[in-house]
Amino acid sequence: DGGSLAELQGELERLTTQTQKLTERNTFLQDQLAEANEEAAKFKKLHENDQMKIRRLELERYENQELAKSQEHKLAENDEIIKAYEQKLEEQEHKERTLRNEIQQLTLGRDTLAKEREELTLENHRVIEELLYYKEREAERLNEMQDTVNTHMFRKARASGVSSAAHAVAIEENMDRSGIGEGDAETSGGLQLRPSSRSQIPRKAGKSLDAHDTLINRCVWGRCNHGAPHGLLVTAGGGGDGQLTFVDIEHREILKKEFATPGGSARAGGNYLVDALALTDDCACLAVAFADSPHPVLCINVDSMRRTFEPVNVKSRVIHMSICKKGNKTLLFTALDDRTCKLWDFNKGSPLHSLSVSSKLTSAAVSRDFETAVTGHRNGTVMILSLRGNKIHRIEEIRDEHTQEVTGVKISEDMSSFVTQSKGEDNTVKVWDLRAQRVELSVPLDEWNFASPTVGHACADIAPDGDLLVIPHKEGILCYNRLKKKEESSISLREMPLALEWTPFGVVSGSKEGRLTFWDGATPSFSTSFSPTVGASASILSQDSTRQSAQSFLVDSKKRHTLPASHT
Repeated sequence: DGGSLAELQGELERLTTQTQKLTERNTFLQDQLAEANEEAAKFKKLHENDQMKIRRLELERYENQELAKSQEHKLAENDEIIKAYEQKLEEQEHKERTLRNEIQQLTLGRDTLAKEREELTLENHRVIEELLYYKEREAERLNEMQDTVNTHMFRKARASGVSSAAHAVAIEENMDRSGIGEGDAETSGGLQLRPSSRSQIPRKAGKSLDAHDTLINRCVWGRCNHGAPHGLLVTAGGGGDGQLTFVDIEHREILKKEFATPGGSARAGGNYLVDALALTDDCACLAVAFADSPHPVLCINVDSMRRTFEPVNVKSRVIHMSICKKGNKTLLFTALDDRTCKLWDFNKGSPLHSLSVSSKLTSAAVSRDFETAVTGHRNGTVMILSLRGNKIHRIEEIRDEHTQEVTGVKISEDMSSFVTQSKGEDNTVKVWDLRAQRVELSVPLDEWNFASPTVGHACADIAPDGDLLVIPHKEGILCYNRLKKKEESSISLREMPLALEWTPFGVVSGSKEGRLTFWDGATPSFSTSFSPTVGASASILSQDSTRQSAQSFLVDSKKRHTLPASHT
């Protein structure tokens, strides 16, 4: 019927509506399922990545464990090595303690031996001084006897009318019978004697010579020459004319005056101020360095005054130089203003070796054997160099003795010691042991007045026998006794000497007026407070005719002897 149909249609519409809703729900659920599947795929991929990371981390952990095991093994090996080194270190420390104890014992023994040697040396020195004293007294007595004999012979010859030539022959024969030869140097009355082996204390001015018209700038002396067989002194003036004066030291006479200039002619213009002089041992060659650029150094034959070689241009001002003949070579050592020391082959005019120093050079000296050099520097450094093998080697550099500029250096004749001198607040003269490289004596100077090196300067010098020092003073010279460690004499010149040398024939000084002064003196008295260096007694004995008699009186440190009456 119509009512049922309407219900069925309503039911159909309701079912249709539910079907649509279910279809939509199904579609929604399918979409969600697809999204869930996508999320699951993503999570699966992440899970796989995490699994790979886990496996990689496990592999790294395994490798780290192996590395840790290797490191632990190496640490164990290092611990064993450290233990072995510690054991060796303990053994070295034990050896060091043992060596230190042995060194202390050796030092104690050395000090004991040094004390005994000092006492023995003092005793030997005293005995030798006594022998020298008695010898000099005997020589004076012989002189007086010879004077009496010569006077008697002269009067007898004059009374009998004998010629002066015959009288001279008679005197000479009498001197021959007295055992005095022609080679003896010093004359006293009618008896000729050699110069005393002991240096004399300068007391008063002796003979003076007008060596230059201007101040004396530099001077150097040598032992032998054809014109002056017992000593030659060469001086240079400060007038810039290149004039050199040659002086016989023994007879105190000027031999000649010459001009030495780079161009070969005197007063040819230019600055010919002499920076340095040097003589060979035989006094045959003289080296002259000039202040004018390029600072040439000439090698001149002393007899002919001709150049031996071509000039060497050192290209810097020369602070000091020394010249020496070794075989066929003529070697030249120069200490230069450019902080270098150079050794030259003068024959070829070329440098053999060079040494650069850190501080400016202000002074230098070279030993007589040309194997050692000592340099002084502006900062107070004293440097000892070796010249052996024609090369310059640094032996020692001493910085803590002088605090101001070292203005002068001199090496003793026996090469056992050297003297340095400083200015400023330091203001001292120091005597060094060259072999031990240490200061033996320090003499303070009061009111020191230093002259500029360009106009000449004097340095303290040591006597040939090493006993005395001569020190340039503000207004003169001071003689200091190294034996007694006290001042012996002070001579006033009213000016400081610009040049000062202690030769075997006494002290010579040069003034700003160009005058050379020879100083007369007296032999110092005995000393008992001096400790001479090893070999000093042997050196004195070898040069004295009393060697054999003196050897019998050399005593040990525990005995003291007096000279027997027979020697008196």
